[in-house]
Amino acid sequence: AIFAPGVKLQLIDILPNGNERMLLGTTSNTKTLRDTISIILGTKTLSSLKEFEVDLCDVLTESSPSTERNEENDSETQQNKSEQNTDSPTAQWHVRGYISKIPNSSNSGERLRDEQCYSINKRPVDLPRFSRMFNEVWRSL
Repeated sequence: AIFAPGVKLQLIDILPNGNERMLLGTTSNTKTLRDTISIILGTKTLSSLKEFEVDLCDVLTESSPSTERNEENDSETQQNKSEQNTDSPTAQWHVRGYISKIPNSSNSGERLRDEQCYSINKRPVDLPRFSRMFNEVWRSL
């Protein structure tokens, strides 16, 4: 639900007598992921998040062995770079979303609930190995 801004979701509480319903929330007017997170998880949770975006094309290019530069392979490296096609799949890879801010001393005692949601092309996915790796990197910051 969080990954689908523009999709209408309603949270309804059906009272014990069965006849009365109370609308607790709706996402019908959300246009952005930020709006949807605010409605579903709350403004307190949203205020503890930071928006981020990483272009994986840059990361993959920097970490590939063919881009390491030294005196012997400098011309080969330049040739490899010039042959790279901007239409390649890696040129389109990027990660964007929200991540919790690193706690500072003023709010370190305050603990918000743990929420981890991942999606690929706005479709929810379960990626346990990615989740573990992501958590290790985040904790090392």
